[in-house]
Amino acid sequence: MKLIQRKGLHIEDIRTDEYWNRLRIFSILSNEDYSSKLRTHYIIKQALSSKASILDICKSCEIDDWKEFPLDDMYEINNRTYIVDNIPIYTFLKLSSLSSSSFFKLRDWKYINRDSSYFVRIPTEVCENREIRKEYENIQLNSMRNYWLVAKKRGNQYKEFAKSLLPLGIQHRAAISLSLSSNIELANTLLCSDMVLDNQLGDMLEKLLKTDIEVIPDCTQRVTTIKILEYLEECVSKEQEFDLDDSEPFKFEYITDIVEQVFTNLEMLINPLGSKEELEFDYEDQLSIGKTINKGDIGYLGFQKGSRLSGYLPLTDVFEILDQNYTIYVPLLSDFIDIDKELERKNSQCYLLPKSLKKYSELQRDMNRNLLETYVDIKNWREKSKEYMSDEMSKEFTKYLLPLSHLTKFNMYLDIKDIFNLKNSDIKYINQWNKLFFQKDPLFKK
Repeated sequence: MKLIQRKGLHIEDIRTDEYWNRLRIFSILSNEDYSSKLRTHYIIKQALSSKASILDICKSCEIDDWKEFPLDDMYEINNRTYIVDNIPIYTFLKLSSLSSSSFFKLRDWKYINRDSSYFVRIPTEVCENREIRKEYENIQLNSMRNYWLVAKKRGNQYKEFAKSLLPLGIQHRAAISLSLSSNIELANTLLCSDMVLDNQLGDMLEKLLKTDIEVIPDCTQRVTTIKILEYLEECVSKEQEFDLDDSEPFKFEYITDIVEQVFTNLEMLINPLGSKEELEFDYEDQLSIGKTINKGDIGYLGFQKGSRLSGYLPLTDVFEILDQNYTIYVPLLSDFIDIDKELERKNSQCYLLPKSLKKYSELQRDMNRNLLETYVDIKNWREKSKEYMSDEMSKEFTKYLLPLSHLTKFNMYLDIKDIFNLKNSDIKYINQWNKLFFQKDPLFKK
């Protein structure tokens, strides 16, 4: 890992020497003056809407291209702005879900191309068995091959359909802008993670931050969550209940008991598809867990607003919600998710394709066949890989194999302002959600 200070280009450049992840971060050095901020906006815009390398984009700033940047297209930038090359889609989703107040933006999907697209591989230090690593790579390559077979068809709609086939391990470019406190918290979260790629990314952010401030990893929050989950294991039903045939796919309710909501979020890590029996906790349970939380908070598991929208969404739609900065909790994006319970359903119920695909019956049939085969391979690989690598590492790389169409449970937290903003959005489920809002309270009648 090497840090290069490119003072002439006003950036710091750090990359790994690891073939398995190819991570590279460009930290944009910016002052508080107006022209410096305009320059940063220009770099972000070019990074997210072109194939150009970051170095070439920064070099173009030397001829003052950024001074022509349109003022009607500005970003919410903070103290620190990074352009991250080759960040896995799963990692981007995870990080953006942790902080809805920070700026996270992924480059347009159309810039994923056959010649320069990579996916996270398994380092030999994690698994020495070549066959397991090869099987993992074959699943990734098959998913990408299926993507290209659809994406190369004419028409933008085909490219939108194809996106559902992409694996979460595919790597892309993202722009991230954070306040100093959020930056330190994010680096700390990554350094304390079970995930080997998170640790690598955390090391890189820590090295960049060291030019300004020392980061001392504090894993208290993580230890606190683990202790609570160990306690709840005895309280939560061991059986899940997953029913996609429910007439109401979404549920909207006001949060009247914030303690119960915290327990619900924790329970979803144990039974991510829903427990067969409702979790019941008494005074002693609250007392015990309260003492644990008192020693260290539980982070975003405890974030609350006045109401909750819940149900199941494919990750393609979770992307859209996160892009609009809503507070959403997705257990799949947590280190603590029971991945085997997450996959404990029929293969046909593991994913959801766009409804508009029904107009293209042949394409829909092919994509369904591809995804069914993918889930067979994923589940088989998960079981086999546990024999040759740690459960934590097997779980991490299983997540990278999941397609973007993976259907998973979510809790979305809203206040009055959020609901009215959402009512005027173009999210595909908004008509169903508006109906739920209005049924709960006539204040939300469209």
